[in-house]
Amino acid sequence: NGPSFVGASPAASSTSQDPPSSVGSRSAAAAALAAICTAPGARGAGSAKGTPKTGSSATLGGGGGTPQVQPRAAALAASPTNETVDRAERLKLYQRDIAQVMRQVSSGGMEPAAAARRLGARGPLMERQARDEAVDLIARLVDEPRGRRRQLLPLLPALADAGVFAPRRVLNQAVEAFVKDAFADGLEAVDPPDLGDIVMRELLPVLGLRAGDLQLPPCLSGTLAD
Repeated sequence: NGPSFVGASPAASSTSQDPPSSVGSRSAAAAALAAICTAPGARGAGSAKGTPKTGSSATLGGGGGTPQVQPRAAALAASPTNETVDRAERLKLYQRDIAQVMRQVSSGGMEPAAAARRLGARGPLMERQARDEAVDLIARLVDEPRGRRRQLLPLLPALADAGVFAPRRVLNQAVEAFVKDAFADGLEAVDPPDLGDIVMRELLPVLGLRAGDLQLPPCLSGTLAD
């Protein structure tokens, strides 16, 4: 009989299997890799960059959607601007000072041009305000006695030149508005009775206006022809 190879099988099988030390090493490596992958902050690290955080404090109003207007910004938007406040204050100061200026001009203590520059130092009125104030000033001036009236009427063009009544067309509009109201019931109902003459022979010339430049009541045409 030939030599027996029974003892060879265990040796041969041992070469086809990993040694116990090798198996243990791979298991340890796999455990270490798993620990790294499941560590805090490692999961989703690649997708976190550049991804917006919905509902975070970076979004006004929270949860996405339309940003809410902050209360402070809304209050500022509703508050008047400095320019609006300045214009309102400018009108109050004009109305306060115009009576004093009229007294000084009528007494000869101040020239109309100097008085207008004083009133114009604060800047122009708004156009609508300028027209309304010019109508009021015309109504006050035509009620003055003739001597004072002739001293004060040059104040109207002076205020336009100083920029208080600006643009200058507000004087045309003021004259038209004044005569439309004053002569609404005809010449017989006006006060003072010679108002037609005052308008046509004093007011228009001092303003450098002609009757044809304005829309005047028909009853004033006869006054100019007399």
